[in-house]
Amino acid sequence: MLNTKKWSYGTFNSFRSALSLILPGEIGKDIYIRRFLKSISKTRPSKPNYDVTWEPQIVLNHIEEKFPHDELPLRELGKKLTTLLTLITGHRLQTLSLIKVENIYFEPDGVQILIIDNIKTSRPKSEHPCDPLL
Repeated sequence: MLNTKKWSYGTFNSFRSALSLILPGEIGKDIYIRRFLKSISKTRPSKPNYDVTWEPQIVLNHIEEKFPHDELPLRELGKKLTTLLTLITGHRLQTLSLIKVENIYFEPDGVQILIIDNIKTSRPKSEHPCDPLL
């Protein structure tokens, strides 16, 4: 099991969590388990979620070409709005799909869009953070 590179630190940490559920005592505080997991974390560090980044200016330049708005088909205008919302908020597409017209509020200093449905990162009995869009 240890001589394969297939399993990462997260896998072993999940094993530890599973064992702590079924075994008595606090296995996570055991000195041998802690030392073992520390060595695993050093030999198999976590990988970054993303391998590459991209330049948003390329997308903004493409969007800028789609002007004037009154000549755009509604579908293209919707794509432009979705792209801009994604860029300025950093929200997932799932979150943007939960936008409801009745939860959009226009205020003197900007626009506020409330997402009241549960999203991937929702926790039980916690409020969603409210991001004002300016």
